Amino acid sequence: MTIARNAKDILLKHLAVTMGEVGLAWMGVQGVQVIAAIPTELDEVDIRSGFIDVGFTLADGTLLHIEFQTTLEPNLYRFLLYDARLTATYCKPVRTVVLYTQDVHDAPTALDAGGLQYRLENVYLRDRDGLAALRRLQQRVAHDDFGPQDRMDLAFLPFMAHPGSSDGDLLTQTVNLALSLKNRTEQDYAVALILGLSGRVLSEEDQKRLKEALRMTDLVKEMLDETDQKARQEGIEQGIERGIERGIERGIERGIERGKEQVAQNLLGKGMDVADVQEATGLSLVRVEELKKAVHRAKLDRK
Repeated sequence: MTIARNAKDILLKHLAVTMGEVGLAWMGVQGVQVIAAIPTELDEVDIRSGFIDVGFTLADGTLLHIEFQTTLEPNLYRFLLYDARLTATYCKPVRTVVLYTQDVHDAPTALDAGGLQYRLENVYLRDRDGLAALRRLQQRVAHDDFGPQDRMDLAFLPFMAHPGSSDGDLLTQTVNLALSLKNRTEQDYAVALILGLSGRVLSEEDQKRLKEALRMTDLVKEMLDETDQKARQEGIEQGIERGIERGIERGIERGIERGKEQVAQNLLGKGMDVADVQEATGLSLVRVEELKKAVHRAKLDRK
């Protein structure tokens, strides 16, 4: 499922609302609230990727930068470069949280670069009990008691510790719980978190399964409608553009043809043989014969 730019904006809008104060507290970011998402593409970042994973503007005027890691980040230079670019772009302090989604339980949080001191915060999802979270979420959904405090646990359920169950099983359970939410607004928020955050670090196969499973939710329908509308509009614009190009081409072709016919009529009027005129102009023999008759009629009319 390719997502158009406007469809991504729809997802980011839901993410900004969904994260809220509860979502930040879940990651250990206390006392602030998300007010808007920021672009994830950064210009002129001379490292292996020019994109941060997720970024938000917070109510206290700072920026929140969230990164997802499946393996241990041995040093923090890449994150430092991201944050340097972020703060240079927005002229605001940056707070970075790294979410480790696989078996990483300890990672550096500080970088001493002499005159530059850099710190971030790590969240180790495998340290959380996924099976206990699953049982609790199933109970809350069954009693129609699912709320903002449950969204982050649901979104990151597949990455928590789950001995005896596979990542795929937890992903299936996560999707089933999201689809069983009766409150459609709450379902949209849960889907936004799953697609916009945890869905980023799934395998390609699991991403495909996730998008297909969530295809009929209101949020994904809205995103698909936006994508389809964008595609249709682009098709119309390309059709109009091609029509104009073809019209110009046909006009030029017809102009060249008319020029040849005018030359042929002049030559025929001077008595040149039909075969010679045909060779000189490149017109078909039939067309030259027709032009010869037209020239003859014109002479008769002038008499």
